[in-house]
Amino acid sequence: MNSIQDGDRALNSVYQQLIAALRKQAGVADTDPDPPTVQDLRESQRRWLEQRDDACHNVGDGPLYAHDRAACYADKAADRVRELQSRLDGIGE
Repeated sequence: MNSIQDGDRALNSVYQQLIAALRKQAGVADTDPDPPTVQDLRESQRRWLEQRDDACHNVGDGPLYAHDRAACYADKAADRVRELQSRLDGIGE
């Protein structure tokens, strides 16, 4: 569970940073609704979470399934962090 939480913590951090950068890029105030770029990101993240859950839900077997399942969640989160970070880096350029 700790490795899943650690991976999700990094994922949530870069996700929130990307939302802030997209909102800034769109020039919207804090009280304004999300611009389409943020709405698209939120939809994409929901789909990604569903796909990750589907992919990792039944990973591993036997009494030690938790290690393999946690590794699946953590690996997928790390991949998503790199993807979102790359997109965030592209905004700053």
